[in-house]
Order: sequence, then structure tokens, then C-alpha cells
Amino acid sequence: MLIKLQNNPAVKKIRFVFTRAAVPVIVALLASYSLGLFGAGGGHVENHAFAGEGLVFSGRFEAAGFNGEGRLTFENGDSFSGALNAGRFDGYGTFESREGWVYEGYFENGSASGYGTFTDSRGKRVYKGNFTEGLFDGDGKYSPSDGGWTYEGGFSAGSFNGPGVVTGENGETAESFWDMGVRVNGRAD
Repeated sequence: MLIKLQNNPAVKKIRFVFTRAAVPVIVALLASYSLGLFGAGGGHVENHAFAGEGLVFSGRFEAAGFNGEGRLTFENGDSFSGALNAGRFDGYGTFESREGWVYEGYFENGSASGYGTFTDSRGKRVYKGNFTEGLFDGDGKYSPSDGGWTYEGGFSAGSFNGPGVVTGENGETAESFWDMGVRVNGRAD
């Protein structure tokens, strides 16, 4: 049995959206600076609201960028609420896509990294566990949107990896061991 979660379009989308978010933030930062929205002294503005270049921001703004807690709304309807560091998602936050899926958890340098929850557009929690650079990585629990079974165990770069337990819709469990999405045997060693 071969399961490669990194080929799942939703997983790819998470990584793409989180890493692309810094681009409009940088454009907005440069536009703000050129418009003189903050003084040359490099101070900061609390609870600042900014709209432009397809982006709406409210929160803390410094000469170095958006910092601290804030809310970004993108022209395409995506939004982010949470911690920002120099214009990048960094710390705890929630990313909501216009398509309805949501990631809530920790970010590092613009990507989902650390513990978080991915919920599909129908409101079903699909994955809860650790992420690294936007991919399932470490311990977690995966339940496909269409239901029927769950997997709880190790992940690496978006694939089942290491020992895990698959639970069927009837409640039966099966221990298994995985090597980058490929089932190696039926029992965890």
C-alpha cells in the first residue's frame, strides 16, 4: 500500500499559501514606507490599519515590517490572524483560505511549523499534529475528508513514516510500520 500525502493537492496548497504570503507583505511594507505612513525615526505604530496592493492589515507596524499580533486579509479572500515577525507568519496563528480550509497552530518563518490542526473546507479536522515547513512531520493523526479510517503515528515530509495505527470505521485497529508512505509490514516493530 502506497500513500503519499505530499501529492495531496490540499497539502501542497498549505505549503504554497504560507510561503507566498510574505511577498504581498513586503510589497505593502515598501508601499507604506514610500507613502510616509511612519516617521523616519524607525518607531512603531500600534493598532495600525493599512490597505493597498491587494492586502488589508491591522495590527502593529514597525519600520522593519508587521510585527506582533495582527490580521492580514489578502485580495483573494485568504486571511491570517496571529503573530507576525518582520512581515512573516511567526508564532501562533490561524490561516483561513477563501476555499474554506483552515490551519490553526504554530508558524515559523512564514510556514506551518510546530503543532497545529488542518481542517478541510467542510469543517472536518483532517490532521492534528506536528508540521515542518507546511508538511505533516512528526507525530500526528490523519483522517481523510471522506472518513472511513484514521491513521495515528509518525509522519515525515508529508508521508506516513515509522510506526502507526490504522483504525477502520468499524473500530478495528491494525498496527503498521511505514517507510516514507510505503507500508513495510503489518505490525509496528
